[in-house]
Amino acid sequence: MLLNLYQSIILHYILIFILSTALSPAWAAAGIGDWSQMWDRELDLIEVQLLFKQRDCGLTDELFHEVAGLAELNEVLPQQQFLARNIAEKPKDKRWFVIASGQKPNGGYDLSLEGLYPYAKHKELSLIWSEPQADHIYTQALVSPCLLIELSAGDRLPILVVDYEGNKRHRFNAE
Repeated sequence: MLLNLYQSIILHYILIFILSTALSPAWAAAGIGDWSQMWDRELDLIEVQLLFKQRDCGLTDELFHEVAGLAELNEVLPQQQFLARNIAEKPKDKRWFVIASGQKPNGGYDLSLEGLYPYAKHKELSLIWSEPQADHIYTQALVSPCLLIELSAGDRLPILVVDYEGNKRHRFNAE
């Protein structure tokens, strides 16, 4: 009898979750509230593109920099000028960000784009700073992983750069 009661309660909560998820857009249209924005999270897709990823950009320090175009990109990454020749000029409706992890002692370090997550008051650019694994052998060479990321310049919200654990690494302000 007690087991049936627990099963009934669990089934009740599962049913409420499924119905509330399915009905949230309909409820929003009816003016009842949009549950897709629960916890200050919006579910709209935002355009993010990785223009290039390099294992060695020649930068000794960690870098978070918004660049205005190819000329500034060549100033920030002087060793990577050959890459800029293969990239078209930055469109006016886009923003470019160079992010580098700084100089590291071996090839086991890496920097990757995980995704861009929109919130009501900011966007969160999530990156993965990978470190060498203990059971792998890596080249003993100085590396400086970096990324060039392109985002839409639409709403000009601040952009927080976080690692995959959710730790804030940098904030790009809205202009």
